[in-house]
Amino acid sequence: MIDVLDQLIAIARFRLGIVTTLDLLDLLLVTVVTYGLLSLIRRSQAAALLRGVLALMLVLITITLLLPLPTLDWLMTGLVMALLITVPITLQPELRRWLEGLGRSRLFLRRQRELASHIAPPLRKVIRQCSDQGMGALIVLEGQDALDEVIETGVRVDARLSAELLNTIFFDKTPLHDGAVVLRKDRVVAASCVLPLTQQTLPSYRRLGTRHRAGVGLSEVCDALVIIVSEETGHLSLAQDGRLQSRQDVEQLQQLLASFFSATIKREKPRVERSLGAVMIGLGRSLLYVGSALFLAALMWATTLERTNPTAELTLSDVPLRVDGLPSEMEILSALPETVSVTVRTTDDSADTLNADSFRAAVDIDPSQMQLSRLPVSVTTGVEDIEVLAVSPSEIDIDVVPVVTRTFSVDVHVTEQDTLSDAYELTTVPEATPGEVVVRGPHPFVDAIGMVQAEISVANATQTIQRTATLIALDVDGAEAAGVTIEPSQVQVTVSVERREDVHEAAVNVITTGTPPDGYWLSAIQVEPATVTLVGEPDVLAALTGYVDTLPVDVGAAYGTLEIGIPLDVPNDVQVLDASGSSVQQVQVSLQVAALQGDLALTLPIEIQGGEGMTVTLSSDTVDVLISGDLPALWDIEADASLVRATIDVAALAAGESADVTPVIVLPHGVEAQLVHSAIAVTVDVPADTDDVP
Repeated sequence: MIDVLDQLIAIARFRLGIVTTLDLLDLLLVTVVTYGLLSLIRRSQAAALLRGVLALMLVLITITLLLPLPTLDWLMTGLVMALLITVPITLQPELRRWLEGLGRSRLFLRRQRELASHIAPPLRKVIRQCSDQGMGALIVLEGQDALDEVIETGVRVDARLSAELLNTIFFDKTPLHDGAVVLRKDRVVAASCVLPLTQQTLPSYRRLGTRHRAGVGLSEVCDALVIIVSEETGHLSLAQDGRLQSRQDVEQLQQLLASFFSATIKREKPRVERSLGAVMIGLGRSLLYVGSALFLAALMWATTLERTNPTAELTLSDVPLRVDGLPSEMEILSALPETVSVTVRTTDDSADTLNADSFRAAVDIDPSQMQLSRLPVSVTTGVEDIEVLAVSPSEIDIDVVPVVTRTFSVDVHVTEQDTLSDAYELTTVPEATPGEVVVRGPHPFVDAIGMVQAEISVANATQTIQRTATLIALDVDGAEAAGVTIEPSQVQVTVSVERREDVHEAAVNVITTGTPPDGYWLSAIQVEPATVTLVGEPDVLAALTGYVDTLPVDVGAAYGTLEIGIPLDVPNDVQVLDASGSSVQQVQVSLQVAALQGDLALTLPIEIQGGEGMTVTLSSDTVDVLISGDLPALWDIEADASLVRATIDVAALAAGESADVTPVIVLPHGVEAQLVHSAIAVTVDVPADTDDVP
């Protein structure tokens, strides 16, 4: 419950914070209308009923706001709509009088005086005639309060006022003479109407009867003016505001009528001297009604806004975070999040237009702080109707340190020297241009740097190298340092690589003798190592070429793969080394002797398999075959054609059945066959039965 109240208070505070001039005008007009309705309810006959309904609605609305009750919320919506329809119907007389009262301002006083002067003469005439003839009369002039209920008790006339009409009605021989006549302005609305009797005790010495009691009784419940002519005495009496004024002068009737019709919408009772306490009580009641009207108007205004454009809480992630106030000679050492999450309260209309770019999240740094500090994250936005509720993270630890510079000599690190041929060597110390660079960054990072290094590879180099190398900063442990910049970031590195005079590199050349057997050829030669380093006197090495021969290898009787170790043919005073620097006594040679390939075309007879006791008919008794493979195998086939056979198996065919069958070619190893015509038509017949011969 407390959380709900806090939420409602927060929403109300948010709504008040985004109030516009039009909202204030809207609230003011709703307050005025509500105050007018409360005033009507206070003086209406349905006041108690409507006050009870409003009290019940207020209680239900409060419960709906405080508790999440969806069914009651739905019911409240229906009740409010029903109330908006019911109130005008219930307060129809009061609303009618109020609207009529708008016409009774000073701008219409002249019209009211004309009305009084228009109806006064026929009324005076009727009053005199009734008085002279001894007839009683009861005439009701409708004021601000509608007399529809009274009119319904009589007979509708709805005729223009005239003395003759009233004389006819009050004549004691007519059916309508008993009862009251109701006048609405200058028209006779109804006759023979029944009026409520007063409960007051009227003075008996005045010989007042039912007609007087009815006139006073009606004036007690409405603001009508009742004219009474006594049947016994013929005297004229007036009843108004629950008081009876006897023995009135008929000549003053027009003045009395003008005063009656010119009354304001809120008719005041006769002024009496009021005490200070009474004044304070009246002022307090007025303030109470004004406050109630303002409260109800604010409640309706807020409820309407919440339903048409409700408030919503929205969380936007990935709002970019920036740092303000950081001097150029300082740098943040700690890692900062790139974005933050922002939770806001807004309206549905504004929520659809929001994104991460609608906000600006920043951390303001005080330049005087040179140490770790926890700073709040501030969020601003240019969008209206938004309240920032929370920021995550709301605070960030920031370590601000000064930025320093330091000069370092460039250290050139040569890599892959082990792959450098023994015939080549580095003749000078590697150089970097420029030789010194400037490192800039936070002082803890710069102080931790041990060297600035340029790395260059000399793998398989045979001449001087000049390359551009990217610099890296290394700490005292040899690890790459982060968070610093090197100016310039690249240098030109020169590494002198020259050939040694007492070393000579040469490729190994395998010398073969003899010829492979017929049908075979030397298809591949491999040697390991393929190159060797020769070490000796410079004048001896100068006489050598770029390759060194092996001793001869005889391939005359070689078949398949021949692997053999063969010494190199080099001078006795020359040492042979492999890539690892080990002495080489002989090289390993691998020779591949492969058979030559060829083709052979044959026409083979077809052999029938299966089908014992059946007659088999073939579309062709022979088949053409192309044989491909090693020449020695082809030569054997050519010498003995029976090594290749073509067969057809008819065991799966039934008697009388025909089918296309592909012959099966039986071949020796090392060759392949391809049929020129792949399918043979085969027909199986059963021979006719014959008598046994004895």
